[in-house]
Amino acid sequence: MIQVTAVMKVVAPDTFERPVYTGNAVKTVQASDLKKLLTIRAASFAAAGEGGSAEVEAVPAENPRTSSLKGEEVAKSDRPELASAKIIISGGRALGRPRTSAR
Repeated sequence: MIQVTAVMKVVAPDTFERPVYTGNAVKTVQASDLKKLLTIRAASFAAAGEGGSAEVEAVPAENPRTSSLKGEEVAKSDRPELASAKIIISGGRALGRPRTSAR
């Protein structure tokens, strides 16, 4: 199975157009796999009318117990917590050197 993301146009059953370079270019992708997983850019297609008769098929998961949550923990860091800082001063290349500070 192959995944093709952000499909803007279906050219043929195995050929799709999708944006690249932050949407500044369009790439044509050919996916020869029998099964394809596509994500669709809804704004690129006209809305379907109501009252259709598309077939809906329930597909069971192959193995629903392949992963499980073992626990949670907060990441520890020596850096200041920026979300709770009252003032944030940040500088980088424009100032000639990297610098971040929080109070």
